[in-house]
Amino acid sequence: MALSFRDYIQTRKVTSDPIGDFVRDAKEDSRLPDVETWDQLKMYLVTKGVIPAVVDAARIVWRDFLTAKKKGA
Repeated sequence: MALSFRDYIQTRKVTSDPIGDFVRDAKEDSRLPDVETWDQLKMYLVTKGVIPAVVDAARIVWRDFLTAKKKGA
């Protein structure tokens, strides 16, 4: 089974930086869709009205997700 973004988020540690803040918030967000593209995730975050720094942190986590997904393939 392919790694989903929501499953990946659950494996991430919460750290004391903007990336960790995004991971913590994403873990707690029951409405976070199981997105399949960066554009879907970005649109969800923009719709929620998050600040640009959150979008930047999410982009880094998304890139890490794609790397993890490739390694698992």
